[in-house]
Amino acid sequence: MARKILVRWLVRSDMSRVIECEKSRASLNAEDMWIEDEWLELLRHKTCLGLVAVDEKTGFVLGAVLYRLLKSEMNILRLIVDEEEGRQGVGSALVGTLKDKMTTKRDAFGKAIRERMRIWVPRDSACISRFLSKMGFRRLCAHGDYEQFEYRVGAVSNIEPPRLGADFDWHAIADGVATVFEPGIDQLKGK
Repeated sequence: MARKILVRWLVRSDMSRVIECEKSRASLNAEDMWIEDEWLELLRHKTCLGLVAVDEKTGFVLGAVLYRLLKSEMNILRLIVDEEEGRQGVGSALVGTLKDKMTTKRDAFGKAIRERMRIWVPRDSACISRFLSKMGFRRLCAHGDYEQFEYRVGAVSNIEPPRLGADFDWHAIADGVATVFEPGIDQLKGK
């Protein structure tokens, strides 16, 4: 019988297990791994929220997501699943819950308030890229060692963005990309 996964709000007592999930990821090097203080600092901001996926019977934390709400979009800041729980529906449950949250919040005209969700992932992670594509995300752009994926409410997935001509001024958007690129603690503190 398949395990049932429950997604609920992240609470402080979950943090030690969330950090264990971070440490379990063999693909993460020390500088990519977040520590508890980084999670807690972001969670102090009213626009940042966290969810955990737990085993329904035992309450054991299997994975977590930290996301930031903006006016018309949602940015996933961190999505982590315990190494031993990979490919068992934990990531799908977390991302699926976020997608549900996007479609249930509507304005007076019935339009989804937040129409897109974005996430930055390491470029060399084909597994994460495939997972996001399966979940309806499409690749938007790349910046350094990372690439950005986007999910849009009601959009057809896996459509490549249009190719921009050689005369497109990438430098004009470089600052914009840097401010969207995985907002760190310093950005949220206003430094």
